[in-house]
Amino acid sequence: MPAVQQDFHAKVFSKNLGSLLVTAAQRDVDQRTAHRKRRYKVNFTRALSRMTHQIVRLFTLADVSDFLERLLRLMAQSVEAVRPEHSYPRKPGRGPKYATNYKRAR
Repeated sequence: MPAVQQDFHAKVFSKNLGSLLVTAAQRDVDQRTAHRKRRYKVNFTRALSRMTHQIVRLFTLADVSDFLERLLRLMAQSVEAVRPEHSYPRKPGRGPKYATNYKRAR
């Protein structure tokens, strides 16, 4: 049971840390895309995927400021246009072809 709790808390920690970093990266994206027609947002799934492989490095480096800058720039590179008019009703009975737990983010 402790392994399940450890895994749960690690997931909560990584999502919270990812959310903080995505919020910071979103400010950069907002500035870079202010002149565009649509609003753009950071792709959270890809940002979280890039960040989770770097969590250990955050705790082992003595000076993390340069590393965080690079990580934020990396997160700000994968953006998506917000399209509010692209909302379609879902068709009942049509689920994913495979389990979404195994879908790769990259």
